[in-house]
This record gives sequence, structure tokens and C-alpha cells, in this order.
Amino acid sequence: MSNIVSSNATVTTSVAKLIQDTTNVGVINNGQVAYAISNVGDGTVYVGDSSVTTSNGFPIPAGTSLTFDIPIQSSVWAIATESCAVRILKVA
Repeated sequence: MSNIVSSNATVTTSVAKLIQDTTNVGVINNGQVAYAISNVGDGTVYVGDSSVTTSNGFPIPAGTSLTFDIPIQSSVWAIATESCAVRILKVA
């Protein structure tokens, strides 16, 4: 049975943890959790590890989304060119 959780966040020009997955190991297939991040702001959001910058991060331009799987108990960090609202969907 899938567990779907949605949330909102604001990504700023300072690096911050956007996702901290706390999914229980016993409920996941293949040790992965699916996420989608939708950038509903006007700037570009960049995601990566804790050292993410606007130069090395994976870009999510305004009005677009990124879907991906991450290992359980992992983190995704983000920074933006300006303050941006994002929507996050988790499917476990």
C-alpha cells in the first residue's frame, strides 16, 4: 500500500535541507522512496547534497518539476536564485 504525503516549502538563496526522508525501512520496495518537487516560484531552484550551489546543483527552472527516487533515510538540499515556493510529493 502506498503512502502519499504532500508538503510546501520555500527555497531561498541560502543552502538548506529540503527533504529529510524518515521512511521506515520495512515499508519500502528496493529501499527507495519516490519524490517529486515542483517549482512554483519565479526563480530557478537547484538541488543536490549539502554542498549544492547554483553552479553545481541540478536545476529545476520556474514552472517545472523533477521526479526522482532516493534511498531511504537520505537528504536533499536546495538553493535558489531568489526565494521560490516549491511543492513536494512523497510516495512510499
